[in-house]
Amino acid sequence: MPNIGSWNTRGLNSSHKLRSVRSWILQHHLDIVGLLENKIALNNISRVETQLNLTGWNFLSNASDAAPGRIFIGWNTLVYNLTCLHNSPQWITCEAKTLTTSETITITFVYGGNTPTARKALWEYITNVSPQLSNKPWVLLGDFNAVLHASQRVGGDTRWQSYHEEFRNALHQAELTPLPYTGMTFTWNNSQHGDRNIQKKLDWVLGNCKMIQCWPGSSTRFLPRSVSDHSAAVLRLGDVTNSRQHHFRFLSIWTTREDFLLAINAVWQQHIQGSPMHRLLRKLKSVKDLLKNYHKHNTSHISTRVSDAKKAWDIAQNSLDSNPTNAGLKEAERRTATDFARLIHEEEAILKQRSRIQWLQLGDKNTAFFHKSIVHPRYWEIGSRLL
Repeated sequence: MPNIGSWNTRGLNSSHKLRSVRSWILQHHLDIVGLLENKIALNNISRVETQLNLTGWNFLSNASDAAPGRIFIGWNTLVYNLTCLHNSPQWITCEAKTLTTSETITITFVYGGNTPTARKALWEYITNVSPQLSNKPWVLLGDFNAVLHASQRVGGDTRWQSYHEEFRNALHQAELTPLPYTGMTFTWNNSQHGDRNIQKKLDWVLGNCKMIQCWPGSSTRFLPRSVSDHSAAVLRLGDVTNSRQHHFRFLSIWTTREDFLLAINAVWQQHIQGSPMHRLLRKLKSVKDLLKNYHKHNTSHISTRVSDAKKAWDIAQNSLDSNPTNAGLKEAERRTATDFARLIHEEEAILKQRSRIQWLQLGDKNTAFFHKSIVHPRYWEIGSRLL
């Protein structure tokens, strides 16, 4: 899948900036880019394309006869097909499909309005279109002209107005997560001196749950500023699932099971010869092996276990309903109901521990977003810090 770039270049009509953009694209092996606030007039687009001199690339812009472009998109046609889905002054949404594997991803390049009133249209678009894209990988990147938290700005007006919440609310409603990033935190700097200097994180790369599920190894880097007052963003899509080791994790719910301590004690009491350190390490290894086996037979695939338990309970209820005086059926209904209730409790505890969402209480798992959020825990480590 593509390496995607986004950069608010603050104009793109000078030869110096065009050379810098070309160098950025080639250096980072970018396949799809969005250039924001480019200010390219409609009659200058062909000149810009020529000067960029990117073999096999096509371009599209939201420039019109009445206004210069705000978003200018380029892509390598030797590798990808790109179809424009939605076009607006503040966003362009496209579908990119690889020519070799036909993998697709929906990409929205964003250049948010300069005022809270103007950005309302952007927030509404994001929340309104998200249900249509919930089952498709979707990434949004660009200059949103908004911060998620007061700590993401330094200098200037320090008041936190109500409109600052609109960006965060839109992300929550659309089930979008800021992707993990390295490099610059404050992606915009007004380059003023002393007390007049203002720095903010205005540029973001966001993904929906499906995108995170498809490419959990994705990473973003915000580069130091060069020819613009904004940092360029480079998103690398990559699935590192197959190369990652599956580390052993202790599940707290095990300690609530009656047979847990008995099993641990039986392993710990075994006789092992050797030095004290050797005996300790051997016992710890035995406990670890025991817990892996315990998990395999008791708590692995917990959601499937819950589903199977519910089916068993349904069958027991229907059987009892047909023969309500049968003592055996009564006992079967009670037993399957108890099993289902226990597994539901264990599922909640396991999902909560895996997700690492501290603000989510044990019983508040009733939305699809909760289940999607455990797809890749490190995104929520980043997201909880940002949100």
